Amino acid sequence: MLASLSGGMTGALGITIKEFSTELVSAEMPVDERTTQPYGIVHGGAMASLAETIASVGGLQFVEFPSQVVVGQQLSVNFLKPARTGTVRGVGRPIHRGERSQVWDVTMSTAGTVVAVARVTLAVVSK
Repeated sequence: MLASLSGGMTGALGITIKEFSTELVSAEMPVDERTTQPYGIVHGGAMASLAETIASVGGLQFVEFPSQVVVGQQLSVNFLKPARTGTVRGVGRPIHRGERSQVWDVTMSTAGTVVAVARVTLAVVSK
């Protein structure tokens, strides 16, 4: 499951999973030309991708994979401060783990400063 993260959007943005448990999932994304917008700060879409990746990776633990998967159903991100250099670290924790949906909170920071927070709702679907 985690091996497949090297392709697609996750691979293109350089997102890597750092911690993986039933209590939390963390990942990192570089601040570089792949993830920034023209003004030199991390693009909101890249932050949203980091948040949804973290929630989706975490959510797969709580379904009958591979016959079931999770997909993003709703995503809300609040941007608090710009991220200009280094690495964005996201930490996601499950709030709700139901049979048909899950809700995750993701906090994103650089150098220990929170730069964005997200809430991700995942739908549990059968393949």
